[in-house]
Amino acid sequence: MRLLSAALTIGLSCALAAPVFAQGKWPERPIRVINPFTPGGTSDLIMRLASERAEKLLGTQLILESRPGAGGSIGSAVVAQAPADGYTLLVTTTGPAAIAQVLFEKPPYDVAKDFTYLYMFGGAPILVAVSAKSPIRSLQDYIAAAKKGPMTFANSGTGSVGHLAGALFGGEAGVKMIHVPFKGAPEAQASIVSGEVVSLWNTLGAHVGGLKGGEIRGIAVTSFDRAPQFPDIPTVRELGYPDVVVTNWFLLAGPAALPADITRRLNEVFSAAAKDPKVAEGLAALGLQPIPGLNLKNYTDFIRKEVALWGKVMQEHGIKRQ
Repeated sequence: MRLLSAALTIGLSCALAAPVFAQGKWPERPIRVINPFTPGGTSDLIMRLASERAEKLLGTQLILESRPGAGGSIGSAVVAQAPADGYTLLVTTTGPAAIAQVLFEKPPYDVAKDFTYLYMFGGAPILVAVSAKSPIRSLQDYIAAAKKGPMTFANSGTGSVGHLAGALFGGEAGVKMIHVPFKGAPEAQASIVSGEVVSLWNTLGAHVGGLKGGEIRGIAVTSFDRAPQFPDIPTVRELGYPDVVVTNWFLLAGPAALPADITRRLNEVFSAAAKDPKVAEGLAALGLQPIPGLNLKNYTDFIRKEVALWGKVMQEHGIKRQ
């Protein structure tokens, strides 16, 4: 997370004492933050971690509202169409903010034109998991099972990073993967615990409870290095698939043409919130790591590069548009 300068720290302290801007009226009322997935997923958990500190700095309430569906595209479209007044925001991820642009024949928004990107929380790996009762105990077992018949895998929806990561792995390993989408992480996890679906490819942070509680067994992660909080779970890369290195990032956004002063203020507030020791510890526990080099000036360029990257993955692995 970016460090705040002394001047910025002073500015934020002043904002705490007097949350109403000298030159304007924002924020005069609570701010709605759309989570485009079901409650309990990583995006929901991130906002709940950051909200308390952010609310103090803003001097108003943040109301988190879940609008799941279509891999996050439904909730994202709500924000794309909202007034650019700073009262409707979005916590978005790689799926709806990049993959959706190339996966869907008619995406409901243009990720490079219809949003103002405000703050990058960081990126987290995709977890490959099975039920704790499954006979599959390793990625080698997983591949062997997939070669005997198609492997079903659950995640947080069509167009999510887990969806594309599973498809990418299937191409690399030469096995058939059958995608089973759900509206959110809790539903996806429940499907493998019940035995409805064999495996799960979904963001690590959403399944920390399931791993620690013994409901599910992690057999791999898609980060370049092992996740610090689960050092016993190997990476897909180290198990022989160096091209399956995938990160799901989490980004705060608003509608296009958000006023510059509001954009800067939100960036400052969430930068400060993420620096708070309690919040930083919570984000790390979810598997999030900073993505260096990003700021207000280049968030949109980053999005464009991610769209191109996932378009290439789809083309190379024969993933059809929907």
